[in-house]
Amino acid sequence: PFAAMFPAGTILPGFACYGCAEWQAFIDGDPPFEVRYVSNLNTSGPGSFSDAVSDCPAPGTLLFIVPRVSGVLEYPGDSVQQANCDHQVFAGQYAPSPGLYWKGLQIAPKGVEKQLWMHAGCLSVSSSQPTGKCFVQFGPGVTEDLIWLNVGGIFAADGAYNIGQNARNSSVIQSMSLYPVSEPGHSNLKQIALIGQDDGSSDDLMWARNVGSHCSARGPSIREVDILVSNNVDLNCSNDWINITGIDISGISANVLGNLFVEGVDSNPNVRPIAFDRFSSHPEDNEISAPISVHVEGNRAVVRDDSTEANLILDNSDGNWSDPGHVVEDALPEGYVSTVIAPGLAGEEEFAAMVCANAGPRPNDRIAVFQQVCDEISAAFAGGDSGRHIVDVAEHKLGYPALPENHCDPEVASDCGPGIPALPVHGTASQMMDAIRAAHCAVMPAGATGC
Repeated sequence: PFAAMFPAGTILPGFACYGCAEWQAFIDGDPPFEVRYVSNLNTSGPGSFSDAVSDCPAPGTLLFIVPRVSGVLEYPGDSVQQANCDHQVFAGQYAPSPGLYWKGLQIAPKGVEKQLWMHAGCLSVSSSQPTGKCFVQFGPGVTEDLIWLNVGGIFAADGAYNIGQNARNSSVIQSMSLYPVSEPGHSNLKQIALIGQDDGSSDDLMWARNVGSHCSARGPSIREVDILVSNNVDLNCSNDWINITGIDISGISANVLGNLFVEGVDSNPNVRPIAFDRFSSHPEDNEISAPISVHVEGNRAVVRDDSTEANLILDNSDGNWSDPGHVVEDALPEGYVSTVIAPGLAGEEEFAAMVCANAGPRPNDRIAVFQQVCDEISAAFAGGDSGRHIVDVAEHKLGYPALPENHCDPEVASDCGPGIPALPVHGTASQMMDAIRAAHCAVMPAGATGC
């Protein structure tokens, strides 16, 4: 089935990938499909990425965007690419090594139903711009069943993911996001992701099995949304690792389960791994208008030697958790004993290695800067309990990578890489999805979910 590619439910039984069931139902209906190829690194014109995603096919058609070129699509400044076609799949695993990345471009699906972005990379923003994002969803219009699977962001400012206004039933799974860039004007590095919107217009979003690295604010920042944050690894963030905030939060459900926080040598020793900051529209009484449900369980931390255990607890700075109707269950259990974080795994180190091995675009073919994040996480455990240190962040700032331009023909078996199947020229939507899944597995580690 379609959902076989998505690992979230395998670690947390009972939590399905948000949007997967709806995608599966659409594919089971055997819709017609159309394939468009990205064959060059131009920013416009025939064969360009922008051309492929600009015009939508007939309603009900399953649209496949398939790159046959690797390298960097470099756009001027802080460009925005609208991607407003329903039922669209971007299959980045079909690009030749080392994959297709864009720079200075925000992908912005708005008011769409069912988009799947796979194995895409983003170098965010050009050096002339102080801010930038990679994957953005804001209104107008409701966006539903939007899934990012194995995507990655290397960026200089305001976060890779901005999943905001009017987003519904959507997931970011196995992404890898970091701030390694050292360029003038890019000193204000912020959150890995902004999820939700202060107006409460978003609902049912998932942030699962992602790796976030070297943020100075939050990774992620979550605002007024029903959210599942599960089985993520955050490295070397110098502010709140997970921050849930809002104005008059009422009736939301936040599940923060089985996440691992790894603190490096340049982190803030007073960082709050999990923080709930809420602000009332009545500042004189700082009260919340209705109960919220929060389930925090099985989250663990690996910290530097001079951190204190007190810094690992849930932060209830405004005191509202004592109010009737507010629920917090199992907040960071003593000793970090968990049945959630890693069933069948030995502990934090093996769990972190598993998440890292499966995260980011094309894990079997990843660019060096992503691999360095996993190496740094591994180094956190090298010294045992008395010597858990990460390499200094200054060594991590490598700048944007230079990637080669290569070409392949996805209609020819294995031309795009070992194990990549040819795309069917004719057939059914299910047959096309089977090929897409097989190509996904070819760039994933052995034993990946659904492979």
